[in-house]
Amino acid sequence: KLIFQAIGCDQSGIGSAIPVPPSTKLYLPAYQQGARIHSNSYGGGFDGGYYAAEKDADKFAYQYKDMLLVFAAGNDGSGPSTTTNNVKNGITVGGVWRDQENTQVYSMGPTKDGRNKPDILTPAIDFIGQSNQGITSTKSSVQQPYPVGCQNWAPSPYYCGMAGTSMATPNAAGTVALIREYLIKRWNMPNPSAALIKALYLNGGDSLNGNGLPSPSYGFGRANLSNTFVTDSKVYYDWAVFDERTNGLTTGGKKTYSLPVGGDKPLRLTLTWTDKEGCSEPACAGNLPRLVNDLDLVVTSPTGRQYNGNDLSNPFNDNWDRRNNVERVEIAQPEKGWYTIEVRGYNVPFGPQDYALVGSYHNFLITWIALPPVQICMQVNGTPC
Repeated sequence: KLIFQAIGCDQSGIGSAIPVPPSTKLYLPAYQQGARIHSNSYGGGFDGGYYAAEKDADKFAYQYKDMLLVFAAGNDGSGPSTTTNNVKNGITVGGVWRDQENTQVYSMGPTKDGRNKPDILTPAIDFIGQSNQGITSTKSSVQQPYPVGCQNWAPSPYYCGMAGTSMATPNAAGTVALIREYLIKRWNMPNPSAALIKALYLNGGDSLNGNGLPSPSYGFGRANLSNTFVTDSKVYYDWAVFDERTNGLTTGGKKTYSLPVGGDKPLRLTLTWTDKEGCSEPACAGNLPRLVNDLDLVVTSPTGRQYNGNDLSNPFNDNWDRRNNVERVEIAQPEKGWYTIEVRGYNVPFGPQDYALVGSYHNFLITWIALPPVQICMQVNGTPC
C-alpha cells in the first residue's frame, strides 16, 4: 500500500524554497497510517552538512525504530562534500549511469564531519548518448505544465523520463520494501527494525572500482540485491541475521557470535544501529562528529587475526571508526574455521543501544550433494511409458 504526501511545488514543477515540514507533520502521519518506509526526493544545503532537518529526521527514527527513511543525495555537484540529507539513521541515495554502472554521478561524500555518504547508489540516468537520458517515471495527470526535465516517453503519454537522485531514491525505497516483505513472509519477522533492513541492503553493495567498502565518496557502493540474498548451486551461502532490539549494549559491554566460515566465498559482515540525533549546524561546527552512541564491529579469524569495522588498510586492526553508525568487515579469502564476531559498546552515553548485524558467508557445516536427475513417468492406459 502507498501513502502519498506533498510539501509544495511551483507551477513550473521546480520546487520553491519551501521548508521541509517537521517530522510530526511529515513522517509521523505516514507512520500512523501504517507506512514503514518513507521515500523523500527533495533536498537543500548541498554541502555535506548536518542541519535541523537531519537532526529532526534522526530524532524521529530514534523514536520509531521500525520506520526507514530514504533520501536523495542531491544533484548539485560532483566533488567531495556535496551531498544533502546527511542523516545518520536513514539511507541517503546517490546515483550511477544505468548502462555505466561503475560511474558515479551527482553528489559525493564525505560529509563535513567525515561520514561516508551517500549510503548507496542506484540508477539515476538512463543510457548515454540517447536523447532521453532519464529514468522512466509516471507523469502527473493534474500538474500543467509538466515538471521541467520531464521528457516525453513515446510508448505512452502517461510516462516520462527524468534524471537525478530523485529518481534513484524511489528505486532504493522499492528495494528495501522488498527486503522488508521478505523478512516478514520468509523469515517470520512480523516487524523488522529499520536498522536490520538497512544492514541487509548495504551489505549487498558492490564496489565501483574494486576498492574496499565503505567509500567516503559513495558509501556501500552500487546496490545489488542478489548479494543481499545470494544463492549458489554448489556452495551453501548462509546468512547471519541478528536484530538485537532488546539486547542493546552499554559502554564497555559486548555481545559475541560465532560463524562456521568456509574458504570458498567471501565473508561479509555489516553492523548498523539507529543512533540518537546529533547536534546540528550552526549550534555545532560542521566538522564535529555527529555520532552519539559508538559501537564497534570486531571480527577474529580462526588463527587469531583481528579485523576492525571500516578499517580498510593492512593490518586491518589498528584503526577505529568514530564517525559512522554503519560498519563493515569483508574478507575476500577467509580462512576455513570458526570466526568470532564481537559487537562492542565503545561509548554509549544514551544506552542501551540496540543494533542489527548481518552477514553472508560460506557455511562449511552444510555440504552440497549432487543428486541424480529425477525421471518423471506416466502410465497410458495402464502401460508404463
